[in-house]
Amino acid sequence: MNDFLNITKRKKFGVGHLAYIINRVLIPRLMYVSQLMTLNENDWDIIFRPVLQMIKHQLTVARSFSSAAIFHEGLTGIDNPWHVFCANQVANFTQLINGDSIASISLILRLRQAQLNQLMTYPIWQLTRQDMNHMKSSSKDNLALHSLLIARSMDIVFHIDHYDLDQWTIKGGSTPLRPYILAKKNYMWFKKFKVLTRYPIFFADQLFTDSTQPITWRSLKELNGLSTKGRQALWFYRLISAVLNNEIEEDPDGIQEHRPPDPIITSSLDPPVFQPGRSNSYLWNFMRPCSKKHSAKPFVVFKT
Repeated sequence: MNDFLNITKRKKFGVGHLAYIINRVLIPRLMYVSQLMTLNENDWDIIFRPVLQMIKHQLTVARSFSSAAIFHEGLTGIDNPWHVFCANQVANFTQLINGDSIASISLILRLRQAQLNQLMTYPIWQLTRQDMNHMKSSSKDNLALHSLLIARSMDIVFHIDHYDLDQWTIKGGSTPLRPYILAKKNYMWFKKFKVLTRYPIFFADQLFTDSTQPITWRSLKELNGLSTKGRQALWFYRLISAVLNNEIEEDPDGIQEHRPPDPIITSSLDPPVFQPGRSNSYLWNFMRPCSKKHSAKPFVVFKT
């Protein structure tokens, strides 16, 4: 950018010549350099601001002249770099998700990881407006997610066939845990679940032994093979309270055209459903084996 400005700042250009060198020389180079970057609209405004100042100087207009008018097709014909970037990102993203190359496989894996990090039980392709608002920070280090958010912000919808739909849907519980985190607006809680790898949590009923008794913080760490030392995390206590009190808010945006099966968007959400006579014996598969040391004390588990 500085090299371009140093060459052009002392030269006089016409409107057509100026549009040509920016659209055909500068912007393509910027697109090539930034094709693996997760830049947003504000970043592009900062990057392109010195060029806009140069354009206004060449057109002999005031600095306060509207920048949006500069990009008007009937005034200068200069392309908006953010619009070009979005078009390129969406085009490359669409080509990769329909391919079978190594880059395509890598992109699919990154999207699956983003879905798991957000505790989404429905396919990530069905993002809602609410999802897009709080997932922008997560897309900073995930180019695939960043491209998907750009496409969805342009109202581009992706559909997958019924065979792949099951592969992108997480099953096994009755009430997803994600809506409770969204209702509390503590989006940092999503990062707390990344360490739960042996016994990942996606449903509220995974946190309970029955309809009223939640598992302890120590038991959850034990299930995931983590150290049980230390006090109970405050976020875990607040999350359990939110589930017990059914703290779910209604969606202020109302019903959208393309709505995923996320309970946060419904008018009401029932508390976690626990089937009568349900057994949680599978939890023993995640527990550490008993110590074989003779100094270890034996224990007996019984149900009252």
